[in-house]
Amino acid sequence: MRRWGPSSWLLRGLVAAGPSAALALALPAGAPPGWVWGVLAVCSVWWAVRPEGPAGVLCLVGVAGWWAWAEPGLPPAVVPAAALLLVAHVAALVLGYGPVDLRPGHEVLELWGRRALLLAGSALPVWAVGTVLLDAGRPPGWVWPLAGVLVAAGGLLAAYVAVGERIEG
Repeated sequence: MRRWGPSSWLLRGLVAAGPSAALALALPAGAPPGWVWGVLAVCSVWWAVRPEGPAGVLCLVGVAGWWAWAEPGLPPAVVPAAALLLVAHVAALVLGYGPVDLRPGHEVLELWGRRALLLAGSALPVWAVGTVLLDAGRPPGWVWPLAGVLVAAGGLLAAYVAVGERIEG
């Protein structure tokens, strides 16, 4: 821990604080019991210390699970909660790039900051579409398989555009 530089400490702080802040945004829907906060705190610190480990998944799924249980709808507070979880995830991703004493430079932090802002910008339209779909009622059975195929195709296309041309050429 003594070998961590200032940028590493900043990123680890974001990883440790992000999930708890996202869970705190769900307080108007109902306060989580103390054990939920305790498990989340332990997992968040674990994730900050070992960003490549399984604690990140536990944090993200735990917060999303609590939101789904406490608030079955899509209140506007899920947008900043999603942004907080995204910040924690991207910070852990940057930390996971190298050895424990990695000190990310300004260029790396700016690059991943821009990428995170781009992704965070998609939270509002996704929330708006989700709200419209919830208000429309239960969809027919074919909607979700079609949505999965479209998302997978979009992901494959994005991966090809980003990486495929470099592999071929």
